[in-house]
Amino acid sequence: MAAFSVQRSENWLAMFFHRIKVKKGTAKAVVATARKIAVIFYKMMQDKVLFTPIPIEKYNEVFKDNQIK
Repeated sequence: MAAFSVQRSENWLAMFFHRIKVKKGTAKAVVATARKIAVIFYKMMQDKVLFTPIPIEKYNEVFKDNQIK
């Protein structure tokens, strides 16, 4: 449910969701985003650190750099 609701937010997870949705459809985007949220949650619990979201600009910049590579 969290992965499906993230599509309406304005953060880097929403950008990730929409990018996957365009390529593979809504169902795959929900699963991929849910997995990403689960990995973030697991790392937070394992390392006992707070969540620090990535700014959208930085996410887009890193994504474009990876595309060029």
